[in-house]
This record gives sequence, structure tokens and C-alpha cells, in this order.
Amino acid sequence: MRNRYLKEKMRNKKYKRLLSRLSYFIRGALLEHWMYGQMERMWVLYQKLLSEVVSLRVDQKAGLERATEMPGPSVLEVNRLKQQLKEGEKTAKKMEEVL
Repeated sequence: MRNRYLKEKMRNKKYKRLLSRLSYFIRGALLEHWMYGQMERMWVLYQKLLSEVVSLRVDQKAGLERATEMPGPSVLEVNRLKQQLKEGEKTAKKMEEVL
């Protein structure tokens, strides 16, 4: 009876250890997936911001009159995209510190 109890106890310990390792790997995989998603999001924001900067430079070269006639919301959108990019970078740094 005692021998059976010890075998069952050892089996439970091995099972718990296995679950713990699997949980660790699953959490790592989920975190990695989330981080890649954040990096992809930041890349898209960067590309939008870059295209906006390029268009502003083209407008500036075309003439100051045309650049001043541009509507205000595009500048606000650029600022919003900059802010989102900064927040994404902060989040990525925090995640790197966690790892």
C-alpha cells in the first residue's frame, strides 16, 4: 500500500513538473506572438508616418503656399501617429525588460 502511494506521489510530481514546463513554454510562445504583433503594428505606424513626412517634404519643395494650404487634421494625425509609435516603443522596452 505504501509503495503504491509513493509511486502515485512521484507520478503526480512528474506530472506537475511537466505541466509547469509546458505552461512556461506556452506563456513564452504567447508573449512572443504578442511582441511580434506589437512590432508589426509599430512598423505599420512607422510606414504611415514616413509616407506622411515624405508627402510633406514634397509639398514643401513645391512651394510654401501649397504647404500652408494643407488642412490641419493631417498634422494632427501625424502627431497622433508619433504618439502611438512612442507608446509602442515603450511597451516593447518593458517587454524586453520582463524577458
